[in-house]
Amino acid sequence: MHRLMVVDDEVIIATQLQEVLQGEGYDVIGVATSGEDAAAMAAERRPDLILMDIKMTGAMDGIATAEIVQTQLDIPVVFISAYADEDILERAKHLEPFGYVVKPVEKKQLKATVEIAIHKKAVERRLRESEEKYFNLVPSIGGSFGFGWRKMFEKAFLLLLVAVIIVGLLTGPSAGVNWKMDD
Repeated sequence: MHRLMVVDDEVIIATQLQEVLQGEGYDVIGVATSGEDAAAMAAERRPDLILMDIKMTGAMDGIATAEIVQTQLDIPVVFISAYADEDILERAKHLEPFGYVVKPVEKKQLKATVEIAIHKKAVERRLRESEEKYFNLVPSIGGSFGFGWRKMFEKAFLLLLVAVIIVGLLTGPSAGVNWKMDD
């Protein structure tokens, strides 16, 4: 069961979202009504996904809170907002959220957005783990042969550059090759 958190400064809306999500089989592990509370709760409870309102009272709005949660805790965020104007969308896009749902929220749209966001995060984590695995593998292979891969690639690049220069000299204008690009 996926563990979700709801963040909205309007208690009635937060409660409705919680009830809908629980009715769909999700475990809502927390409801926060401010950005500050949301960041602290997320750090403590580590949900799989946070549904976050953008416009909230307090020192931090939803976008500022999402930036902390995504960058420091690696928890994906889906924005839920009654606002969809260009300025807000641009600020939200900067964070690359896992979704954006416009209020009033429809049950089917909410479920689909949550499922896609959770799936996208799982794929992203598997890709990151795979990249780390192969990144760590390459230096160990290079080290076992007594050389570093970076130096080997640098030398190979220099050899390729020298070969291109030599071929260019041998097949240059004196060899009858037209080096001009036709328009």
